[in-house]
Amino acid sequence: MSVDFQEALKEFDADEKQKLETTKASQLQEQFRKKFPFKENPSSIDSLKPEDLWEKQKGARDSLFYWLQYKVKGSGNLFIGSKRVFENAVAKIDEFKRLLKIAVDDTKRISEKVDASWENIGFFGGDKHIAKKIIASYNPENVTTIFKTEELEHFCRKVGITEDALRDKGLAEFAKNYDNLTVGQKWEVLNTLLLNLKDKYEESKSWDNLYFSRFLYHFFRTGIPPRASEATSLSGRPIAPLNKWGLLFAPRCHEEVLYLFSVLHREIGFPYVVSIGTEYPDVTAIDDKGETKKLEIEVFATQFNHDPKGCNFIICWENDSTEIPKNYPEIIALKDYL
Repeated sequence: MSVDFQEALKEFDADEKQKLETTKASQLQEQFRKKFPFKENPSSIDSLKPEDLWEKQKGARDSLFYWLQYKVKGSGNLFIGSKRVFENAVAKIDEFKRLLKIAVDDTKRISEKVDASWENIGFFGGDKHIAKKIIASYNPENVTTIFKTEELEHFCRKVGITEDALRDKGLAEFAKNYDNLTVGQKWEVLNTLLLNLKDKYEESKSWDNLYFSRFLYHFFRTGIPPRASEATSLSGRPIAPLNKWGLLFAPRCHEEVLYLFSVLHREIGFPYVVSIGTEYPDVTAIDDKGETKKLEIEVFATQFNHDPKGCNFIICWENDSTEIPKNYPEIIALKDYL
């Protein structure tokens, strides 16, 4: 590794600002668990009402997803551009309750919690960032607050965790090579190896996992794959094909995203396409409420460079935004849906 790990630990621990920010984030996380005490009282999940999950009107600031998206942002950020994600959970509230019970069940492994059928709710599948945020919020002692698989892989490379170590851990825990693991199994393996490394050093063994996660982002952020289409696994293999959806690989151009949208438009809430053109915005569609909406197609959300008043949604392969401006169109990332 290019950075001396032990010296970096000492330098980070001397930064009072980092300690203060972590303390605030931890306090908010604790408030979240007190407000939604599902781990201590799983049966209370049954009484959740739609407005408890997500309420667009007055009271939204007390809803479960508002807390996860905004109030506990400091303990692992979710870059979600569309409220449709949360509306999907409301629409399938019974299924969400079932999955939430799995997420807070201490008899299940971390991997089992992630690999539960979150994909039954639109935009909860793929790399399962929302599921991981929920799981991390209720299991802060067992995992980091790093939700992207590729970012965890990046940090492993940076701190000297080798491909052999990943392979050996995958075989030991799941009798499979790392590249053949599920999303949840990879998350468990990557978290375990990184947290084992944390515990090897006197400087960091007493740190909580949120503080350690912030340390990794602070010192080893450089080189994080900014986009999944440019990322490779630790073995150097390309990203997984999208055979099920008629593409061999993830979309690499505007036209391929448009194609994928044409395959998935009903599943993501636009049952009817009125028109597709070459002028901005690309698509006019009718949503599942019967309302006409304007859609712009991009490979990545950050490529949007139009007047935001001209469309209602950005349909992209991946939402690579780090911050979403006010009054911006809602962002639907097809990758998250898959």
